[in-house]
Amino acid sequence: MTTRTRARFLIATATPMLVAVLTLAAPAAPLANDGSSATSRAVGGYWDVGFDPDDRTELGDRDIRRTSRRVYRTDRGRMLKIKVHTYEELGWYWWFDVHIDSRGGPRRDYVMSIVNADMNGNFCWVTRRGRESRHEGRFRQGGTWTSCRIEARLVHPEKRIRWRIVSMTIDEVRTPLDRAPDRGWYP
Repeated sequence: MTTRTRARFLIATATPMLVAVLTLAAPAAPLANDGSSATSRAVGGYWDVGFDPDDRTELGDRDIRRTSRRVYRTDRGRMLKIKVHTYEELGWYWWFDVHIDSRGGPRRDYVMSIVNADMNGNFCWVTRRGRESRHEGRFRQGGTWTSCRIEARLVHPEKRIRWRIVSMTIDEVRTPLDRAPDRGWYP
């Protein structure tokens, strides 16, 4: 093996290891837990993550840890996906309302409800403020997270979509348990 060949071999084998070491050694950006948010660009859309503190002490409450809003393109058009992570396991009987501001202004334009009603089924839908009609979305759930995906055109976005989450009781009264963020909107 010539010196040039040996040098190429060492560079080819050492480079991936060096990249891995530098990646692991680089300080990671801390995940805030103070109601702040982080932003990223998704292909053909955008993606934001909001964080909420562990501020619920009652067992069984769905204390929101973080939430994300993602708008992205598919072959069927633009999609809106809201995902909620909690500090505790979600279980089989809970309700989240997602307030969506898709047109600007101080109030919500739409409400997305993400519900697991145990034997009555699990589902998600979006309704326009002041209207009864609803559009069904795609419900997903795993341990401490749930999500709802709908076509973005259903919320008539005129700007970047702002959102906030309210964890609700699932009885007739539907009392709020937790809000994320505690005040205002995620961008």
